[in-house]
Amino acid sequence: RVIPAPARAPSPKNVSADEESTCAEAAYKAGWPMDGGTQTEEGDYRDIIIAVAIGIAESSCNPGAVYGSGSCAARGLWQIEECYWPDVSETCVGQAQCNADAAFNYVHKDDGFCAWQTFDYDCGKDYVDTWKNYISDAQAAVADLKITLQNAGTGECLAADASEPHNGGAVWQFHCNSANAYDDWYVE
Repeated sequence: RVIPAPARAPSPKNVSADEESTCAEAAYKAGWPMDGGTQTEEGDYRDIIIAVAIGIAESSCNPGAVYGSGSCAARGLWQIEECYWPDVSETCVGQAQCNADAAFNYVHKDDGFCAWQTFDYDCGKDYVDTWKNYISDAQAAVADLKITLQNAGTGECLAADASEPHNGGAVWQFHCNSANAYDDWYVE
């Protein structure tokens, strides 16, 4: 099932960095990898960059965005349609993280990024290819992610600079006490 493109995609200048970071954080927590990529018409991009760019094109990264009406309206960051994704509740699609989790699961189960009509023309004649207008915004949002690794039981965390995802990239240690389960990472 292809998700129709919004009637009018947002202008990149009208989407704030905070909104873009909502997509980036939700995409990262959902599991889109920081490494590995997908070959597109625009080149080879990390999956998380593509996911965030699609989120910007679909909803301006607004968890409350609705396109259409009724039970088949597209909702949330990645504009999920409940009537085509029956396992995803209306409550879920309006929550940023639940919407991202559902979109990630759908991508890895079915049509990949071709599930969104805002993706590449290579997916079919009805695709509008608007995701590419948001590549640089998506890259900036992902580069601004703060990833935390917590040492089990000590409360000491490591944070990594997402703009340096390679050996030798910047990391630092600090005292943390996070109540956010997504921030609790354990390295064995």
